[in-house]
Amino acid sequence: MTPVPFQRSAQRHPSPSAPVAGSVAGTFAGTVAGTVAGTRAGRGAGTGLGGLRLSLLALVLSLLLPASASWAQERISAKEAYALAQAGDVTLIDIRTPREWRQTGVPSPAATLNVYEPTFLQDLMTLLDGDMSRPVAFICAVGGRSGQLSSILTERGFTHIYDVSEGMKGSGQGPGWLKDGLPTLEYR
Repeated sequence: MTPVPFQRSAQRHPSPSAPVAGSVAGTFAGTVAGTVAGTRAGRGAGTGLGGLRLSLLALVLSLLLPASASWAQERISAKEAYALAQAGDVTLIDIRTPREWRQTGVPSPAATLNVYEPTFLQDLMTLLDGDMSRPVAFICAVGGRSGQLSSILTERGFTHIYDVSEGMKGSGQGPGWLKDGLPTLEYR
């Protein structure tokens, strides 16, 4: 089967209640690509250049997104993410790269948004119809990128964020999507 990766269709603009639209996408361009790179393949957020890049992402997002006093991030297992996505209770988003999608396939039924794309935030807001309260779960390879992104977005006003902390390949949080035998779609 061939997955239907997230494609930009007719541009929809986020609702007025979502102050992330417009200028954020332009300012955000290129930032995520260089920022989250340090967490690839399980490297820690606090080590070397990767930690600096993650700190820069946090700084940029803190300046661009409205602050929120509530924390709504929750860690969930791959099996829980699958069940929620199947029930239509969450939008599951694989934030890895096309190369990674080709290597392992894409979780079914996940949308694909490459966190390194300069238009990542704009694409995310389009996918969520501009609704920062819409439940969304992020998955990456081993939980590093999804955890960092989930924390930042939650801190800045997204209210229903789930981090699939074991990722596709597994981590100390659990066996991962693949070892759990959950369905994937081939990415081309």
